[in-house]
Amino acid sequence: MAKKSISPKSFLEEMQDLIERTYDMNRSIVDIGGFVIGDEGYRRLVANRRVRRTIGSAVVGGPAVLIRRERGSLRASLYYPGWLVRRLEKYSPLRNLDQRNLGALVLFVEELDHLLLLADRTRCGRPVSLLEMEFHANVTKDLVVRFLLGRHRSRRKLNRRERVWLQGELYGGGRYSHLDVGIRERYQEAERLANIYMEFLDRLPLPARVPELRRFHRRGWQEHWEFLSRKAGSRGRSY
Repeated sequence: MAKKSISPKSFLEEMQDLIERTYDMNRSIVDIGGFVIGDEGYRRLVANRRVRRTIGSAVVGGPAVLIRRERGSLRASLYYPGWLVRRLEKYSPLRNLDQRNLGALVLFVEELDHLLLLADRTRCGRPVSLLEMEFHANVTKDLVVRFLLGRHRSRRKLNRRERVWLQGELYGGGRYSHLDVGIRERYQEAERLANIYMEFLDRLPLPARVPELRRFHRRGWQEHWEFLSRKAGSRGRSY
């Protein structure tokens, strides 16, 4: 009897697997591809005024998680614009990671993390704030980029030069200057807290990092605030 062929996983599915393995998350979304919409699907949802909330990136025309009400229930869609998909197809982060695809990868991972965290917290009956979502996504994007860089370089740990480069690429700068003050402050605070957390994580020995990341994922926002205040000298704010 011939063996049944197994279709290779898509990049989306590989990133879902990586995030869920890292945090030891129970799978809340079985068919992640069924949640994805492109430019035409996005236009239809917006035109029909079905979107109740948009959790989007800071980039104009960037990806977003769209929350809508359908038949009395809240539903979510993961919008990836065509330009982003084309960029990642042309310069696959699975083959190499550099200036040509780093920004697109970060946007891709941030919105995927938003959707997975929303699904996970909904399954557990736990609330999640916008600031917590941005904070969580910032940590996740940092971890994914580190993982791919390490895989391409055949080593688990980045050297100091690579960490400095990565910090400059992922944090800081004037990337939020076009946003309203309240939204800009939320993005900046999420980045600040994620940067502090990753500095704390870097001080841990390698065997202790995965257990800590799984505790990180399970903390509520108040626990994050207390943890960062105690361990990293940070003071959090709520939005």
